[in-house]
Amino acid sequence: MRRAARTVAGMPPTDFAWHPWLTGPGLAFGRLFVATMDRLDDGRVRVVLHPNTPSMLRHEFLGSEDEGRRYVEAWVRQWEPELRALYGEEV
Repeated sequence: MRRAARTVAGMPPTDFAWHPWLTGPGLAFGRLFVATMDRLDDGRVRVVLHPNTPSMLRHEFLGSEDEGRRYVEAWVRQWEPELRALYGEEV
């Protein structure tokens, strides 16, 4: 298995990238979204982790899009090896 690349705080790991999604940005591993954000009317965001895996689906509500991005990027850095194993090494 490939070793996780070192990343700079505030940036997603290699092979993970932010892209437009329905009502906010989403973080994709290759072509598969591993987290998405929905902008809410009151300025908050709803973060959805594992949007394509119902048994692992989780929601978090955060105060702003910036806070949501930081949360998602920290989550991906913490769980990068597991996310790569779950969603595959190939991008």
